[in-house]
Amino acid sequence: MPVPMLLTRLLAWVESLRPAAARKRASGNAFRLFSRRKVFKIQKAILVGHQKAHMEPQSLDSTLRDMQQRITDLERALKFQMLLPRKVAALRRQATGLTGTWAPMDSHRMQREMQTLKQWLCAESQDGCTIPDAAYYQQCPPDYHPLELQDWYQRRTKRLLNLEQPRTFNEKIQWLKLYDATSLKTMLADKFAVRDWVSGKIGSQYLVPLIGVYDTAEEIPFHALPERFVIKATHGSDMNLIVTDKNRLNWEEAKQRIHSWLQRNHAFEHGLEMHYAPIVPRILVEDYLESGPGLPEDRKKPPYTMDDYKVWCFGGKAHYIQFATGHVTAFYNTRWEKQDFSNKAVRQAPCPRPDCLEELLQRAETLAEGFAFVRVDFYILLDGSLKFGEMTFTSSSGTAKWNPPSADELLGSLITLPSPTIPG
Repeated sequence: MPVPMLLTRLLAWVESLRPAAARKRASGNAFRLFSRRKVFKIQKAILVGHQKAHMEPQSLDSTLRDMQQRITDLERALKFQMLLPRKVAALRRQATGLTGTWAPMDSHRMQREMQTLKQWLCAESQDGCTIPDAAYYQQCPPDYHPLELQDWYQRRTKRLLNLEQPRTFNEKIQWLKLYDATSLKTMLADKFAVRDWVSGKIGSQYLVPLIGVYDTAEEIPFHALPERFVIKATHGSDMNLIVTDKNRLNWEEAKQRIHSWLQRNHAFEHGLEMHYAPIVPRILVEDYLESGPGLPEDRKKPPYTMDDYKVWCFGGKAHYIQFATGHVTAFYNTRWEKQDFSNKAVRQAPCPRPDCLEELLQRAETLAEGFAFVRVDFYILLDGSLKFGEMTFTSSSGTAKWNPPSADELLGSLITLPSPTIPG
């Protein structure tokens, strides 16, 4: 197709987006298409490209490829009701080194054009409309996941993500999200399904007593529950309700909260943690537990938190234990020697060595066998007994703020990446 005809087609197509974008904004659609200002920018870019094509005849082929790619990406964006090129343009440029469909490496003109395109498409919309990550990623084609993850990671950490040769802990966690999201990880991330697996590995005595598992909030027999209990969702994190006095609980509000949990897909909320995607959302009700020998002064006031012993295992071997309770956290090695790094901006405080440390490490390593990385969480109760908490394969979704930053490289060196497994 001749360049002038191609440009005329693209101009007409972009012009047609104006009323569609206006209708979307008027209807309150959460997805951002093309604001009027962005349409003007794209039109200007096309006209400038047209002028340059006439001024530089030797660049017709690269200009043609560029414009055809813009049409393909813009049409796909409209089809999926989301602005794919705002990220794809910038990320494909970085990933390909300005080769392939974009331009030759030595084309300074095209480099400038792509840099400008990056600024246009990555800018915030003028009307303040944003795309919720979960809704955006849920409709995103899987082929775009690596590019989307690179963009998400850069927005969260202000760092570029190297998926080809990941080196740090955070980078390798991103790689594992995409290329090691196995069905076994899915089962173990399911807080209900994991119970049978843990029972078979280390024994049912390590499980928190279960009151019931339910598909909806309406199925929960509230009046039959004990005075203290814990409600949690099976398909993600930060979906817990700790009830210390049933008489003070507004059950109608609690049911609304539970209903909102069941509508969420945790896989798309924090940077494509794809092993969560197939988990069927359910609700667990468990016994209320009380912590053991940690730092009781941090539990005198609500919220009532448990002493959490998170065992960081690499290649099936325990290397560090992260003690966390309330607003206190600290890392220890397997000899219970406090380490000089942290991954949260919270108070650091020493914690007494638990009497059951050897048992804690042994049980964690049994559960961690065969995984490049997994964090196995346990609670220690008042009577000194251990209770299994959860298995986490993407701690902090791979965006922890390590202090000092060298800890990111230290922990990354402990992860040996497996052969990639691409979900079917």
